[in-house]
Amino acid sequence: MALGLTPGIARASSRHASIPRLRRQDSGRNRIDRRADGSPVTLEYATNLPGKGVCPNYTPAYLQLFQAANAGEFPARGQAGSRRAVRFGWRPHDVGWLSCALQFAGTILFNFNTFDALLPGLDWVEQDLAIWVPNFAGSVLFLASGHLAFAEVSHAHFSWQPKNLSWWVTSVNLLGCVGFMISAVFAVVLPTPPSFDAVTVSVWFTLLGAIGFLIGSLLMLPETARPAAV
Repeated sequence: MALGLTPGIARASSRHASIPRLRRQDSGRNRIDRRADGSPVTLEYATNLPGKGVCPNYTPAYLQLFQAANAGEFPARGQAGSRRAVRFGWRPHDVGWLSCALQFAGTILFNFNTFDALLPGLDWVEQDLAIWVPNFAGSVLFLASGHLAFAEVSHAHFSWQPKNLSWWVTSVNLLGCVGFMISAVFAVVLPTPPSFDAVTVSVWFTLLGAIGFLIGSLLMLPETARPAAV
């Protein structure tokens, strides 16, 4: 996961390094502040920050869905009755498949979120519709996916199994999903800026979420090295 998109950062473009006392003037989409001498300082929304979704994320998300869609016992090579692999499958009652499907859909929304951020000249409503809504919806899907994966391993909605390595993998991954969800909440673009630095809060929670995903991925290495149960 890359650092998440946070629309709504204001950037100042100025001809001078020092900024004396300003007076405000509204002009169309962007807010224009003017110095005492009349020279403008334009504050506009910056939407060119890195996003949560990039194209390479499609591959692992899809491979995970493909694996879940084809889970089960396959006949040995050369035996009759071999199964055909399916590309997506449809197993809505399979918790593992449903978790992977929701994560794959969330990854697609994060890519919309990223590419829409490259569109110039968006006002706050357009940024929310084109950038924040896919970000928020993708985060909801990731959160649901993480909880389903946790429930599949724990066989319960909530449990405490610190001796179970798979429990740690899904727990840390779920915490990463929570971080992305909180990040998306604070990333909304408002017509007037909030009284606190919501952008920094959003970026920090995106970073914490990404760290959670990284730790969960690293914990999968010793998990895959363990011998399969007979």
